[in-house]
Amino acid sequence: MMLNRIATVKDDGTVEVQVPGDIERAALDLRSDYVVSQAVDEEPMEAADLPYVPPLQIVILIVGTRGDVQPFVAIGKCLQGHTHVAEALKVPIHIFFTMPWTPTSEFPHPLSRVKQSAGYRFSYQIVDSMIWLGIRDMINEFRKKKLKLRPITYLSGVQGSSSDIPHGYIWSPHLVPKPKDWGPKIDVVGFCFLDLASNYRPPEPLVKWIEAGEMPIYIGFGSLPVQEPEKMTKTIVEALEITGQRCIINKGWGGLGNLEEPKDSVYLLDNVPHDWLFLRCKAVVHHGGAGTTAAGLKRQCPTTIVPFFGDQPFWGERVHSRGLGPPPIPVEQFSLPKLIESIKFMMDPEVKQRAIELAKAMESEDGISGAVKSFFKHLPRNYPLQSTPQSPSSMNFLGQMKKCFLCA
Repeated sequence: MMLNRIATVKDDGTVEVQVPGDIERAALDLRSDYVVSQAVDEEPMEAADLPYVPPLQIVILIVGTRGDVQPFVAIGKCLQGHTHVAEALKVPIHIFFTMPWTPTSEFPHPLSRVKQSAGYRFSYQIVDSMIWLGIRDMINEFRKKKLKLRPITYLSGVQGSSSDIPHGYIWSPHLVPKPKDWGPKIDVVGFCFLDLASNYRPPEPLVKWIEAGEMPIYIGFGSLPVQEPEKMTKTIVEALEITGQRCIINKGWGGLGNLEEPKDSVYLLDNVPHDWLFLRCKAVVHHGGAGTTAAGLKRQCPTTIVPFFGDQPFWGERVHSRGLGPPPIPVEQFSLPKLIESIKFMMDPEVKQRAIELAKAMESEDGISGAVKSFFKHLPRNYPLQSTPQSPSSMNFLGQMKKCFLCA
């Protein structure tokens, strides 16, 4: 099988793709219905004619951890789902995502590792195919037993070609511009932030510690497990002493921060809203989740990303390519010399200036509003918007769906 020849699943869950020189480009199309989007002129979202839409019931299904969930909570609040459910309910679908899933020649799939630029577009097919091989039995079982739908051979067979489904990507176009080979049904709407700082009351010891010296660096990896937390904590403390920096360490779920003795230059912290905390930090070091990355950049923070898995290396590369931080440090390569160099990189005034410029550019964006506009822009004009009484069968189906997802 060609997949086994060109794709290898790594320990961090990503897919390393090697494109042999003897494979012709035509052979790289694994799907017969694969469509290459052509660049077209499109009407700016702000200028789109968005008619009045009466209140709708909208289902949002979210996959991910806290940083992935929060942008959709923000969108949901402003609006006041997945392909199989939409098909069963016979309703339009609009996919929003925090990382790119539409093929492009400008960068590879975030879950892939591709060195050759010729393989960037191909990597999206590879990742899609390998994921489908792993979940197809479960998906088809769900379709047959819960949704009463026929099994499918590939995800792109649902609701027509995947290129027909509108996509909205939740990141700043100033950080990652919309690729030129993405068509008019794809929008880059901006980062979406859920404001948690307005009602937050920080502990008094934290406020006093912050005010007692220079702005600190933030280091934390959220809910991700750290294999050797004591060793990593020791490395962090040594790097701070060598570089002369103060630091807030988020203990998280990984067990960081077990100091042999208290340090005046280190404050150990449990969970705090990033939008409050990062405003009071000069730089941040974290795992590179989409939400955490966005929060740091919004607050003008030079950023070092220590990716663990998934799309985190992608965001590390994007941050570095814009000069907003050093090359990402994969967690298994985390070391004292690399952390020292990263801190020095972030302390460069030019890096700080670039972070300030990006944050100012992001101020003009409203990702939540952009997501809502994108949703309504692509809502089919002929879709019946009038409220209609729900039949007993549809009510029974919705009840089954609720039970299904509560048990998932």
